[in-house]
Amino acid sequence: MSKNRFRSIIQQQLQWYPEMEIQDLYKLVYQGVMGSGHAISSEESAQSWLREELHSNSCETGIGELCEDISPDGRVLRINLRPYMEAGRNTDRLLKAFMRTGREYRGSNEELVFWWEFLSNIQSKFSSAEMTRYIEDREREYFPAVHHSKHYRTLYNPFYRVTLREICLEEGVLKEEDLVFRGK
Repeated sequence: MSKNRFRSIIQQQLQWYPEMEIQDLYKLVYQGVMGSGHAISSEESAQSWLREELHSNSCETGIGELCEDISPDGRVLRINLRPYMEAGRNTDRLLKAFMRTGREYRGSNEELVFWWEFLSNIQSKFSSAEMTRYIEDREREYFPAVHHSKHYRTLYNPFYRVTLREICLEEGVLKEEDLVFRGK
């Protein structure tokens, strides 16, 4: 795992989403460390959720690269639905990659805390006290997944799926050239 890599990811995310709130930052770290298993109750519900988002008018707007690197080790990505659909990509493959990621990848609470504490020392958007208080509150709740803040949803309209890089390549969700991160 690379601290420099994660520092770059956080700097990029704060540049792309400058109005993110602390819960959005936690969600980013949570997804980068823990993956997508928390979001999957069944294949049918995951498929229904994806269809619902793809057919909502909300998915037609928003910002985002095709994919965003979100994990310290480079394995976990957010695949943004709007640019994915604009590129004419296959949603069945994306669903399969999302489901496989949920089954095959699990992080640990210890790793989540490690990266949160590292993050507390490299970013200046939130105070050290805020960061400590936030993670302590999540620890008391057994480190749950959280939703994006209302403010973040309003500004950035996030619609994406969290997947493993290698699964995306295996399933044909992405090509190697899609993994060159250019910024917004």
